[in-house]
Amino acid sequence: KSKAKIEEELSETRTLLSNERTLLAYIRTAFAIIVAGVAIVGLFRTYTFLVVGLVLTAIGILFLIFGTVYYFFRKKKIKEEAEDFLD
Repeated sequence: KSKAKIEEELSETRTLLSNERTLLAYIRTAFAIIVAGVAIVGLFRTYTFLVVGLVLTAIGILFLIFGTVYYFFRKKKIKEEAEDFLD
């Protein structure tokens, strides 16, 4: 393989790994928000805190969904761009 081809493959690998790190950050943030929501519901037994806890839990779930969808969207785009460049 030529040096340019190897560098391009390594570049694609770095980009894919970066995309995976971003997904893990979304998952970590989502779980932290969900845990905060559940903790608020468990610790405080008033209606206001119940609503706050449920809203935080819903936001955490949305983060999880968005991060996962974004990961697969970016992964597909990275692969397409790599194929276009290599052709």
